[in-house]
Amino acid sequence: SNHRYLEFISTLSDILRLWVSSTDYRGDVGISPSILKQVTDTYRRIRNTARFLLGNLYDFDPDVHALPYQDLWEVDRWALQRLRRLTEQVTRAYQEYQFHLVYHYISNFCAVEMSARYLDILKDRLYTSAPDAPGRRSAQTVLFKILTYLTSLLCPVLSFTCEEIWQSTPDFQGKEESIHLRPWPDPSEIPVEEEVERKFDEIMTARDEVFKRLEVLRGQKTIGDSLRARVRLFTDDENLYSHLMENRKSLEELYMVSEIEVERELSGREPTISLRMGRMALEVEPAAGKKCERCWKYLPSVGSNIKHPQVCAGCLE
Repeated sequence: SNHRYLEFISTLSDILRLWVSSTDYRGDVGISPSILKQVTDTYRRIRNTARFLLGNLYDFDPDVHALPYQDLWEVDRWALQRLRRLTEQVTRAYQEYQFHLVYHYISNFCAVEMSARYLDILKDRLYTSAPDAPGRRSAQTVLFKILTYLTSLLCPVLSFTCEEIWQSTPDFQGKEESIHLRPWPDPSEIPVEEEVERKFDEIMTARDEVFKRLEVLRGQKTIGDSLRARVRLFTDDENLYSHLMENRKSLEELYMVSEIEVERELSGREPTISLRMGRMALEVEPAAGKKCERCWKYLPSVGSNIKHPQVCAGCLE
């Protein structure tokens, strides 16, 4: 009973501190039940982001399993570029006493960059890959980096919550006893790759178009959920084609479909998406094949293995 009371008090105090940081003290400061509800929702999103990160690091030893930067998947390096940019923005905001910008930068990072984009991309890799698969360890390496940076950036505001997160963070050599004893995160530890950031920012814009096409198929009762679909991408640009092929698995997760097919020609199709890397057309259609009972994707390879006819070739690996 006493423990739950103390937990309630620490959570409430963190929410109040988060409310203070959300206000621009140079003008009138407002408080009301609706404002506190909005701040509480933001707190819950931040906490849920940390819970997801911690939950997927349960078998990750940073001193053993962390991969060097050059071995990370390109989409994981994109996430680190976003983290580097966040760290620079939040650090500058603290230095200039613009605490409301700290609130907005981190809120946007957790709600948009993480929950609505990157973390969705990772779920297939984290849940269906072999424990030591390079792709899974690449994802965990980045999740660990995001967790430690984010906890440090937030600890001046959410002191109790960040300490709780830190005590649950996987141990590593040199880990400080408290998050409040940890040096401030240094964005220069993350190599700058502006080209990777630009490429994936552009690819993200195509996601909206894919979702529109999926909604049309749903409205026509052609498909139910998005995994019943596959996306075909067409481009006559060699660089764009190579980028799409290299990141095809990540695009499947980003677009939440069973399969991505990339073709090196437009074949008379009118390009509907113009990117800095080139033009491309896309088609969304029902996926071929049966449902894999492990990853839930609809793929032609399901049923091809006599011993395990219920799973796809990827899950058999």
